[in-house]
Amino acid sequence: MSEIIKEIRQRLFALQDMQYRDFQSRLMPTVAKETVIGVRMPELRRLAKELSAREDIKEFLEDLPHGYYEENNLHGFLIMQERDYTRCIEKLEIFLPCIDNWATCDLLRPKIFQKNLQELIQKIPGWLGSEHPYIIRFGIEMLMVYYLDEAFSPEYPEWVAGLSQKKSSQSVTVNLLFEHANHVVPDRGESPQRTFFTSALGEPDGFPANLVPLRENLSANGPRRTFSAIRDGRFVNNTPDDRRYYVNMMIAWYFATALAKQYETTLPYIENHVLDTWTHNKTIQKAIESDRISEEHKAYLRTLRVRRALP
Repeated sequence: MSEIIKEIRQRLFALQDMQYRDFQSRLMPTVAKETVIGVRMPELRRLAKELSAREDIKEFLEDLPHGYYEENNLHGFLIMQERDYTRCIEKLEIFLPCIDNWATCDLLRPKIFQKNLQELIQKIPGWLGSEHPYIIRFGIEMLMVYYLDEAFSPEYPEWVAGLSQKKSSQSVTVNLLFEHANHVVPDRGESPQRTFFTSALGEPDGFPANLVPLRENLSANGPRRTFSAIRDGRFVNNTPDDRRYYVNMMIAWYFATALAKQYETTLPYIENHVLDTWTHNKTIQKAIESDRISEEHKAYLRTLRVRRALP
């Protein structure tokens, strides 16, 4: 480990706030709590601004993947200090595959992009076509942040709508989730299986109530294993993130913002139910919560909600 990496880690721990660490960890089920130090964003921004002029900062930027959540966020803030568009893109392309949570993904909004919108739009289809959920999410976010005002084009919502799954993301009942979990978890003779659902904060919006993580205690002496529901009803062992969820949430955020800024062009996507049911309803929820949409438009959007029939 190089000296600057040691220095940065020491400085991050010097800024540690354990109460904030616990709070932040609850918001990020895809990040192991032990990898969260607990440093507030303003502190990270100040540190990035200070370190950006260092000659040896390149050693930190090349030390991927980072071991701590805050190191990733600091890396993101350092990229945002870049004033050359080409170098910014080069650094982003290296860093994006290393992102493992929505919070780090969403802080990436380089100011240099605003001055290079014609070049940036050429990059976005590649991000949207990625297999990596947070690269896809980042691409949608760039369309939302930079291309819903003067640079808007009607084709851009088409790009985002094309990412939406047609199958309802909540088409599975709790009973089916339990049934599948019992198939995944091997029976143990020492003691009966004990399953229970717990609340999950997920993103600030929260996970849907019937799709929160399932925790399974196999026995008093056996290992504790965590299962998380993917929106098609499957459980993945020791995978606390629903990757599709973080893409679908950003799709909903995009269309809710588009309804606020480009209402007439965006409304047909909702009227014609182009999005999958979960994303469709989440879009309407976010739009109704917005103070940028008129009460008249909110009233109409309420009539477009889709009720999900239980199987």
